[in-house]
Amino acid sequence: MSWAFVGHLIGERFHRTLLKFETPLFFRVLGGVLILVSLMGMARTFGLL
Repeated sequence: MSWAFVGHLIGERFHRTLLKFETPLFFRVLGGVLILVSLMGMARTFGLL
């Protein structure tokens, strides 16, 4: 069994769990993480990090 297959199974299970427990808090946290990652990427692009 390859690691890619194991990662796929874990990701699929995680996705099913997320769809089952969609809450406003989850989306608020997800949005915050996406903004943080975007800001870090831009900072690295412009040489600030």
